[in-house]
Amino acid sequence: MRCFHYNATLKLLVTGCSHIVYVWNPVVTKIYLAKLEGHKNLVVDVRIFEHFNLVISISKDEVKQKPNTPNTRSEER
Repeated sequence: MRCFHYNATLKLLVTGCSHIVYVWNPVVTKIYLAKLEGHKNLVVDVRIFEHFNLVISISKDEVKQKPNTPNTRSEER
């Protein structure tokens, strides 16, 4: 486990392990409630946003292309 976040109101624990995020009931720890896959690299942080019913995970996945904004130009290839 590399990172975790606990929400006492929702009674949920979220952990980041390798490239997978697990959602747990902190009382029953023998099996996870959900397994969230999709990251290609290590998960470095997880957060529970109670008011949005949302879990966000951040990994070391590479950004291939940044979007154009008024203050930046696109990269030439």
